[in-house]
Amino acid sequence: MPAIGLGTGGSSASSAEQMIPLLLDAIAAGYRHIDTAALYGTEEFVGRAVAEAVDRGLVKSRDELFITSKLCCTDTHHDLVLPAIQESLRYFESLMIDERKEAGTHDLWLDCMSEEHSQDGSSRHWNWWRMIFSNRKLGLQYVDLYLIHWPVRIKMDGNNSMTMMTFDIKETWEAMEDCCRLGLAKSIGVSNFSCAKLSKILEIATIPPAVNQVELNVAWQQRKLVEFCKEKTIHVSAFSPLGAYGYFWGTHAVMDSPVLEDIAAAKNKTKAQVALRWIYEQGVSPIVRSFNKERMKENIQIFDWELTDEEVHKIEQQIPQNRACTGKEFVCPDGQYKSLEQLWDGEI
Repeated sequence: MPAIGLGTGGSSASSAEQMIPLLLDAIAAGYRHIDTAALYGTEEFVGRAVAEAVDRGLVKSRDELFITSKLCCTDTHHDLVLPAIQESLRYFESLMIDERKEAGTHDLWLDCMSEEHSQDGSSRHWNWWRMIFSNRKLGLQYVDLYLIHWPVRIKMDGNNSMTMMTFDIKETWEAMEDCCRLGLAKSIGVSNFSCAKLSKILEIATIPPAVNQVELNVAWQQRKLVEFCKEKTIHVSAFSPLGAYGYFWGTHAVMDSPVLEDIAAAKNKTKAQVALRWIYEQGVSPIVRSFNKERMKENIQIFDWELTDEEVHKIEQQIPQNRACTGKEFVCPDGQYKSLEQLWDGEI
């Protein structure tokens, strides 16, 4: 997994004409990891950018790029995981069925693609999630990493209403392992999982999660989780490494930090570079979201210098800690998680 990646969630670029040139700029600048998700509505753009990057000679082959995508919360059910990754990849259905005949999962595949599961439209509508379902097509034969986006299961109805269902870790993970065994995902993992939920997966997994992608930055350092993952050989990837600065749910705690400002001035670096370097020194892979050409270049210029012990101490001791991406939308009185404490298993 590359040391730094480019995230595509929350981008203001909403069309292929806007997004694909930005992704090509990132690849030309040196990014080799692109992070997308069914939720983001950017999978098609990423797939087209990958193909164009190969055509232009920016990379020799698709294998030089590391593509991460994520399972949507409406598909966190054993019988929906395989159809979801297939929809993201847009493989030829006949090829998929042939492979599943060989793997002994043909009947399951046909069941999953039945009218009841995939054509009722129930998972196609829910206010700000609505956009995601028309663009779930990477046009690739596999993803390098496929993650469960949230430990949550949502059911939609035709009236744009949402019902929080019970998320079954065991059955969902079993289907994720099938994605790996069938070659649709080279590696599998999770996102937004607590130590407690990771432990539950590890108890039953045949293929353990390779990655846990979580909110992590100098203002939410997740030390307990990082240590747990190191102990269990689960790599940590950090979304919102700059605090999702400028996004509706983000925080200014990173980019407005006086601690980072002082360190950046002393080292002749940007605050973003200092924040990203600290993450890198924790053994964590940041996923940055910037489509400004100059900032894209600056954000990957973090590998030929180091923070001093004193600077690290200031970052780890002087910056207040708060989670910005709480997942409060998944908490409800009648749902599986009745409080944020339950959603995060007290790790808040």
